[in-house]
Amino acid sequence: MGCLSDLGHQPVAVGEDKSAKKAGQATDGGVWIAKVLSTIEQLEADKKHVELAIDFDEDEVALLKKAKETAEELGKVRLIAC
Repeated sequence: MGCLSDLGHQPVAVGEDKSAKKAGQATDGGVWIAKVLSTIEQLEADKKHVELAIDFDEDEVALLKKAKETAEELGKVRLIAC
C-alpha cells in the first residue's frame, strides 16, 4: 500500500468536462482510495474464491480501518479542482 500515495497525485479528467482534471478522484468522480479499500474488503470476504497470502497483523488492520474511515469522510467532501 505504500505505493498508493503516488496515485493520489495523478490528475484525472472527471465528469463531462474532460479539460477539468482533479487529483485523487476516479473518472466517475468518486475518491479512488475508497474504491481500493472496497476492493480489499470484497476480496477478504470472498473466502470461496480468494485466499490471503498473508494475514494482516493488528497494526495493519488498524491502518485499514483508519483509512476506510478517512475515505468515508473524504466521500462527504466535494473535491474542487485547483
